[in-house]
Order: sequence, then structure tokens, then C-alpha cells
Amino acid sequence: MLLPTAATTTTSSTTTNTIMDNIKDGWFTETCTLWPGQALSLQVEEILYNKKSKFQDVMVFKSKTYGNVLVLDGVIQCTERDEFSYQEMIANLPICSHPSPQKVLIIGGGDGGVLREVVKHPLVTSVVQCEIDEDVINVSKKYLPGMAEGFFSPKLTLHVGDGFEFMKQNQDAFDIIITDSSDPVGPAESLFKESYYQLMKTALREGGILCCQGECQWLHLELIKEMRTFCKTLFPVVEYAYCTIPTYPSGQIGFMLCSKNTETNFWEPVKELSKDEVESMNLKYYNFGVHKASFILPEFARKCPIPAGGGWRVDRRTAAKHPPSGRRPGRPVTLGPRGREEVEAHWGPSMQLLVVLAALTGVLLSARAAAALPAQDRNSLHASRELSKERKELILKLVSGLLDGEADSNMLPGEPSSLLDLEEPLESRLEERAAYNRQSLPQRDRKAPCKNFFWKTFTSC
Repeated sequence: MLLPTAATTTTSSTTTNTIMDNIKDGWFTETCTLWPGQALSLQVEEILYNKKSKFQDVMVFKSKTYGNVLVLDGVIQCTERDEFSYQEMIANLPICSHPSPQKVLIIGGGDGGVLREVVKHPLVTSVVQCEIDEDVINVSKKYLPGMAEGFFSPKLTLHVGDGFEFMKQNQDAFDIIITDSSDPVGPAESLFKESYYQLMKTALREGGILCCQGECQWLHLELIKEMRTFCKTLFPVVEYAYCTIPTYPSGQIGFMLCSKNTETNFWEPVKELSKDEVESMNLKYYNFGVHKASFILPEFARKCPIPAGGGWRVDRRTAAKHPPSGRRPGRPVTLGPRGREEVEAHWGPSMQLLVVLAALTGVLLSARAAAALPAQDRNSLHASRELSKERKELILKLVSGLLDGEADSNMLPGEPSSLLDLEEPLESRLEERAAYNRQSLPQRDRKAPCKNFFWKTFTSC
């Protein structure tokens, strides 16, 4: 994570001591106001470089267990042992989510790690990198050669200068923009503001995607919440992902991803790297499963309250488990034939039961209404009782079929059925069914007044 733009040309005012003050008794200790009350220490074998550039204090030391370590203004930027985690994720999350990532812009990333990962993709035809501090590039080429190898790619156009000004002069130009920034202290603080995201939006082509360093859930949840809120006002698709990395504060770093394409689904990458591709690209952290899992937040972050208009999804776990193909989790989709079959198989019996209950309710209401009629009207109703016998036969068929697990949704009045003896009087069949149901009920429910009332009313109508 390197300083990408010259919001100011002086070293951050928060750095009151030189980097050498962070080394005592052979140990480098990283402290910062952004993570108060905690520190990370690495044992130092040798100091390889220590100099103040035009913009910041730059140091490289050889550690006992993490290889060479790059430090800017007292904060660890990368180590040879674990840098691949961050570099692979910030590069592959956006590139594998874009259908045609041809032109890529990298803001910052002076160590070359992000560039190394971006140029591996065959679909990427050109990469522009803007880094404000040329000293960082030169130091990385000498002491971090495994990361800086991307600087020798023929796809690269290197621009040493202000990333803000570069984007103002290059609008509607890139498919992907990746911001590999320092933490939001001093000059880099502006890279976490809405104005910067608005500038990136104008520099993106239609359907473009951006990915920015998104800070740590354990330390900066309020900042993440604020960023995601204003991103939702600028882009139709916004997601937060994260990876683990031991030498970053609290061992975790996040990524804010935004897309101008409403159909982008970051949870389901457009490009799924095969096992052979993962090996040929020498990837050590990123793969298809890690891509999808990186968007599943721990519960404390998922439930973090967001101001109106920019909330986390209701349930990311469900969305990750069953994301609609080609769409963002949570978007309404039209069910295909297979989807309809699954819904019908799951809800079919329940819907049949609801239909039968509705019919039975109608019979009960009719019986109660008939009881309230004058005597002469009740007599005429009894005279026409045979007209409703066919309906009661159908209801009895459906009730019997559902209770016995042999329901046939195509049963019609008058059709033969092996479930029933249609010659048997209706009243006797209903009484047998009532007796059977009472026997199958728990003792406390066998004489429930509502059931007695139901069967008495139904059999008397």
C-alpha cells in the first residue's frame, strides 16, 4: 500500500520521529494512531535502505522470518513472505469480475506487486501505473525484485506523477481502476473521500469496475461504513471483500469494489480461473473459492448499522450460497423451468392443502349462514341439498388424499378413485374419517371442542 498522489509535498505531520526510532533491541515495532493500543514487531537482521524521499520516509530491512520488508513513514507496506495475499486479491477480484478487462489503471502500487498480478491476465492489453514517489519504485526494483518484475512488462506505461491530475485528463478511458493506497493518514486521506471515487467513476468506461484498498473490519468499521454509503450513491453495484495477511494491522485488509454495470455480480466472477491457470499464473492465495468466500462477512461486520440508502445486504450468507447466475445477490430473477419444478415440488402439497382448507371454510360459512335463515328459506335450502353433494364428494377426495399422502391434483367430480368407495354414504365416510383423526391425535386433543364442532357442522350440512 503506497502513497499514490501528491495531495501535499511534505512528509505526513503524524510522523514525528524517524523510522530508526521504531527499532529497539533488534526489533522493528509498528505503531500508529489508526490502531491505538496495539503494535506489531518484527525481528531485524539488517537494515538495507533508510532515506527520506521527497514525500516520505522510506526504509527496507531484512527481517528474520518475513524476508525483506518495505516501510513508509513507520508503517509496513509489504513483506516478501505474505505480500502475495494482498496483491493477488486486489488485482484478481476486479479483473475476474469484468467480461473484457483490456485497459487497466493502477494508482499507487510503487512496489510493483499489483502490477505483477495484473499483467498476468491475457485479456489485459495495456496497463497504466501512476506512482508519485519514484524512489519507492527504484528501491523496490533493487530490494523487492520478486514484486517489481511487473515493471519490465511490455504492457506497462509508467507515469510518475499525480494520480488525481492524470485521471482528470483521462476520462472514460479504463475498464479497471485499482487504487493501492496507504492508510487514510496525511496525503492518502483524500483517497478515502467521495470526491476521489467520483473522479474514478469519470475515468472508467461504461461498465467499468474499480477496486480500492478498503481498510480493516477490526479497526475501521466506521470508515468502511461511511465509504460504502457514499459509494452506493455513485455506483449501482458496491461490495466489500477482504483477505487475511499477517503483517497488516489485525491480520486483515479489505477491498471496496464498485461497478458501473448493473449486472455485475462480484460474488460470481465472470472469469473462473482453472486449476491449470492458477498454477501457470503462480497464484498462492487467490482461487475461485477464495473469490466467492471473500465477500462473506463475519457477523459483527454484517450487522453493522448503515445509514439509509447504503446498507449491507440482509443476509450475505444466503446470497453467497444461492446467488442468481449473472446477477447480484438479492436481485429479482425470472425462474427457469428447473426453478419452477423445484418450487412446485416444495410448495405443491402445501398449496393443495390451502385450497382444500379454503373450500372447507366455505362449507362451514355456508352452513352457519343457512342456520340463520328463516324457516321457509331453510326448507328450500334442504330441498336443493343434493346440488352440493358433488362438491362435498370432491372435498372428501382431496381431504382423504392429502391425509393419506396420495393426493391427486387432477381429481374431478365423477372420476373413479381407488381411494374411496363412492357407493358408501357420504355421512358414514366422514364419521369414519373423524374417528380415525381423533385416534391419531394426542390424548389432550382428541376431544377438542373446535374439532367436534367442525365435524358436527360439516357432516350436518
